[in-house]
Amino acid sequence: MSTLTGIHTIISEAFNNSVVDLFGGGSTASVIGFTNWGGNNQKWNLVPQTESDTYYIQSALTKTYVSVDTSNKLVGSTTPKLWKIVQYQAGYRISSDNKFWTLDDGKPRTQASLSYLPILKVES
Repeated sequence: MSTLTGIHTIISEAFNNSVVDLFGGGSTASVIGFTNWGGNNQKWNLVPQTESDTYYIQSALTKTYVSVDTSNKLVGSTTPKLWKIVQYQAGYRISSDNKFWTLDDGKPRTQASLSYLPILKVES
């Protein structure tokens, strides 16, 4: 069982001023990068599952799960999605279906997506 449990902030490795944020705190909102202001919509509960290194990632504010839409953008959902979180260098890679969480830009409100380039880490 992994030690990644409980509430965490997910920070962009490429854009240190951006954290993963459930936009506006809406239960089915976009998951974006935003300046860290410590809100509960920027905190994520990592819920370990039975398979090694797998989790549901749930908003601390709305209990919404992080999922992915048909264009590979991260969004809130009432249905849990299984994510793999593995240690990589000084941080972690978050992936599903061999694609990693990414932010393509450091500007606030850039929607997070899935791609083949990992750039996010998890901090307590």
